[in-house]
Amino acid sequence: MKELGFKVEALQGEQGQRKREAVLRGIREGAFNILVATDNLLPKDTDSYIHRIGRTGRAGRSGRAYSIMSFGEAKYLHSILKRVKDRIEICKD
Repeated sequence: MKELGFKVEALQGEQGQRKREAVLRGIREGAFNILVATDNLLPKDTDSYIHRIGRTGRAGRSGRAYSIMSFGEAKYLHSILKRVKDRIEICKD
């Protein structure tokens, strides 16, 4: 992604607190335009998931979030779809 001109950062559960804080600061300051987060950071409960995904577009800016899940996680998707109705595009590749 960086080769294509995108500014990319990652958040993962095993990062130290200092690194996580630096990434979060970068999000607030617009230092990069793609954030990759592991499932350690994306919760399984619907309300928390929707809240965190909703933070992709903040302060009047637009954003787009992509979630990749396995077949076994379909129950979480069903619960999310009930809450957000038709605002999710599903790709089954």
